Amino acid sequence: MLRLKRGVGYLTYESETIKDILGNLNLVVSDYDLVFRLYAILDAIRNEEEHGHGITIVLGYHSEVSSHVAAMSEDVFESTCEHLNDIHMKDRIRLIREVDGVILVSPTGQMLHSGMFFIVNPLKILQNMNVYKKEMGLPEQFGFARLVGTRHISSISASYNMPGTLVFTLSENNEIRIFNNGRIIFSELPEEMPAFKFGEKPETKEESKESEKVLLKL
Repeated sequence: MLRLKRGVGYLTYESETIKDILGNLNLVVSDYDLVFRLYAILDAIRNEEEHGHGITIVLGYHSEVSSHVAAMSEDVFESTCEHLNDIHMKDRIRLIREVDGVILVSPTGQMLHSGMFFIVNPLKILQNMNVYKKEMGLPEQFGFARLVGTRHISSISASYNMPGTLVFTLSENNEIRIFNNGRIIFSELPEEMPAFKFGEKPETKEESKESEKVLLKL
């Protein structure tokens, strides 16, 4: 078993879990190990830096959703052959954290672009999901337990417009969330965790203590 854990959020990796849960999302990601690789990279970055700029990464970006992103700042991955599994990728993403913009990763883990932004209308997304309520704020309608900014609203909205992808965010206060199809599918805040979860929560204190170790070599 591979388990990644920090605080109350957790990801577990077991063959049946991957097949039964990730498989139900109709992801375009070719290898589910990439999901845990990216989570581990973000977890390692925040463990090295107490605070920093937020990070947004789309895993599974493909040409059919290209109309929902545009260039905003320098693209350090354009015309390169870098991959999410490259040994230096944690440091590359950590440095890019200082420059605003979305990072796009292909279904096979190729680093495609950085410095992008989402073209999205959150209100329209909520209406399309039939959950829009005029009297409620955007964060609450999308399922956030606390006030979040533009990064998270645009990221969860973009996940609705980009089928087959997972949108990861690392907030400025170092919380990791994962979005898919306009939903929070992973959060480190218990009140944001839906019935849909990756794996099962450790049942014993020994398991919980052990799971705090990142068992994925970076």
